[in-house]
Amino acid sequence: MKVTFLELYNEEVTDLLAQEDSSRSSSEDKQKKHVSLMEDGKGCVVLRGLEEEVVYSANDIYALLERGSSKRRTADTLLNKSLLTLGRVINALVEHSSHMPYIELTRLLRDSLGRKTETCIIATISPSAHSLEETLSTLDYAYRAKNIKNKPEANQKLSKPVLLIYLYLELERMKEGLHKCKSGKG
Repeated sequence: MKVTFLELYNEEVTDLLAQEDSSRSSSEDKQKKHVSLMEDGKGCVVLRGLEEEVVYSANDIYALLERGSSKRRTADTLLNKSLLTLGRVINALVEHSSHMPYIELTRLLRDSLGRKTETCIIATISPSAHSLEETLSTLDYAYRAKNIKNKPEANQKLSKPVLLIYLYLELERMKEGLHKCKSGKG
């Protein structure tokens, strides 16, 4: 299995598994490898420059989580544009709206938000009275998001021989259908 770990902070995507670049000047820049968020022409979001690491056990995953977490930016932040837009996208999906206000975060999550994936939401909340407003907001997001209906599909990459066989069989099926139509049996 391959694992990636990224951070979206102030509309900037960075790779948390990238090796440090000693040529950069400040200590924060040394730990941050910027990643480009693009679309592949088929409507899928692609992250260019994101490191993938192969893992073989839960311990490998925990080690990567520790390494990546140490590079995360941690600070008290106000509710930002990404989270507000995420809320708007969740509302639009639940209400079956035709317009989606996508930005970096919601583009990144687009397949998970009402598309072809099975999605699990983990709402991290605090029992502290100091965090009450943030906790209520998080629970509200999770409650609204649970009403999004996805249609999961298997994400299969076909090898060339398998794809050729599939295309050949599809061509034969279409020829047979055409033959039936011409003979009046279809």
